[in-house]
Amino acid sequence: MSLSDMNDTYFESILPALSGKHMDVFDIHFYGDAKGGTLISDPQRRMLGYRDFKTVYTYFRNLLDKNNFSHVPIWVTEMGTFSGTIKMGPQTLTQTEAEHARDLFKRWVYALSVGVKKIFWVFGIMEGFGAWDDDFFDHTALIYSGLDGVHRRGEKKLGYYTYKLMTEKMEGSDWTTIETVREDTANKVYIYKFTKGGKPIYVAWWDYFNDATYTIGKTKQVSITNLQSNTIVVTETVSRFSSGTQVTDYKTAFRTDTLAVTGGTVTLTVGENPVFVESSVITSVEDKRENIPEEFVLYQNYPNPFNPETVISYTIPNVETRRGESLQHVKLRVYDALGREVAKLVDENKQPGNYTIKFNAEHLPSGIYFYRLQAGDFSETKKMILTK
Repeated sequence: MSLSDMNDTYFESILPALSGKHMDVFDIHFYGDAKGGTLISDPQRRMLGYRDFKTVYTYFRNLLDKNNFSHVPIWVTEMGTFSGTIKMGPQTLTQTEAEHARDLFKRWVYALSVGVKKIFWVFGIMEGFGAWDDDFFDHTALIYSGLDGVHRRGEKKLGYYTYKLMTEKMEGSDWTTIETVREDTANKVYIYKFTKGGKPIYVAWWDYFNDATYTIGKTKQVSITNLQSNTIVVTETVSRFSSGTQVTDYKTAFRTDTLAVTGGTVTLTVGENPVFVESSVITSVEDKRENIPEEFVLYQNYPNPFNPETVISYTIPNVETRRGESLQHVKLRVYDALGREVAKLVDENKQPGNYTIKFNAEHLPSGIYFYRLQAGDFSETKKMILTK
């Protein structure tokens, strides 16, 4: 569906003749870009952003209702955007795998929130649409076919893992009680609430690409109120990696953070990726330890580049020391390009587990910095960039 399709009146002459019969489902196909319809600057040729869907849905819902089809649900059997570089007429357009994954999530949640009953991502799970010519539809799927000359057949995109996470988190939700908590078009912040097993699951995001104040690494503070738990777990919906081919352990591929709830309110720091917000519940110590990898991991900070705050995640394995203990003395420090220590983030004993810590570089100048994790014989260093 292009911008011109939003003005299509084809069904206005057909539906009255059906007299409310002969239809079980009304199907919409809805495609566009991952940047809110801004990827093409020409307003008459632009693709549709995910929020354009409400206009489309409302038009067809009203049209159906007016013609005695109020009982007919609306489905979207082809919903999508592209990743990689495509040819569109004389133009060449590019979107990253991360942008593709973010938009997948937003298109799904937003369409459900306005009333769609079922959604299917594009027309197939593997790339390609007829003869390969690098057009929009060749690049919309979740798994590479090998026809792009860059990726091998079967390699998964970030969107594949976002889709997997989304279905695991939201399957079994009560789709009749989806609540729009906040649609702040001024600050480009959106929050929706789903209910699963009687417990709330919030999703939140910031449309940074439509925020004139956005710069690389900038984040947005987002508050959620009326929470009943003491702590919540925040999970980013897009993997910490830049490509799906870098994902080797799905269980640890997404950044998570545990935050305290004060007076029923929690304030999140949201970057480019949408997030899940759930009550923090651990069923047992055994369940918790089963999910801990058997090796140290230091992850790339996110966002990167950043200004002035970023998050560093790391994993401490469940490995006994010589004294039979599982505690590890952990050090996490930050150094400048000359090797001078500028911050001591962690210097204490840690139980096995997954950890995140925020690093605020407000007092430091722009430049390249390094952070090093040390524990026992393990040591690893990664680079990050501060841009002000």
